[in-house]
Amino acid sequence: MVIPEKLLAAFDKRNIDLLAHSGRVFKDHLIGVHNILYQWKMPRHICYAGLFHSVYGTSDFPKPLFAETQRHELSDLIGERAERLAFLFSKLRPNDYINIGERPTDSCFVSVLQKWSINCSTQDAKDIRRNLVIIYWANIIEQFDHLPEGHVSKPALIEIFAYSRSYLPQNVALSVKKYLQIND
Repeated sequence: MVIPEKLLAAFDKRNIDLLAHSGRVFKDHLIGVHNILYQWKMPRHICYAGLFHSVYGTSDFPKPLFAETQRHELSDLIGERAERLAFLFSKLRPNDYINIGERPTDSCFVSVLQKWSINCSTQDAKDIRRNLVIIYWANIIEQFDHLPEGHVSKPALIEIFAYSRSYLPQNVALSVKKYLQIND
C-alpha cells in the first residue's frame, strides 16, 4: 500500500525529520511499522494506526507530534478507528493489554478503555486489544535491531509473545516466531 501523500505531509508539517528515534529519523520508524503491518495484510485502519502509533507520545518516546486536543484533526486524516488505536497505543503501556503472568478477561480490558472515555462491548474491547497487540509486535520488530543493546531482551520478548500469541492472527504469529527464532 502506497502511503497517501496527505499522511506524509502531516509529518512534514510537524518537522518530523528533526526527531531521532532508535538511531535514525522518527519518520523512517513510523513508515517501517506501517510497512510491516501492510506485509502482514492488515486492514487499512490498522496500517494507518501503525503509521501514527506514537504521535501522541509514549512512555518510551515522550515527544508528541499531536496534542490530545488535536485528536479530531488526526481522526479526519486517518479515520476514527485508526486514530483511536493510535491514541490508545500512545497512552496505554503494553502491560495494559499484554498482561504477563496472568490472563485477564477481555471484560477487564473494557474498564481499562473506560478510563480513556471509550465505552464498548467486550467483543469490541477484544478487537481493540488484538489490534494493539498486532501494532505492538510490528513496532518491536521494526525497531529491535536499532535499539541499544540491553534495551529489550529476546528472552523477555519470547515471554511477552507467549502471553500475546492468542491475540495474533496466524500469519502474524508465524512472523513473530520467525523473528524471535522460536522453534516449537
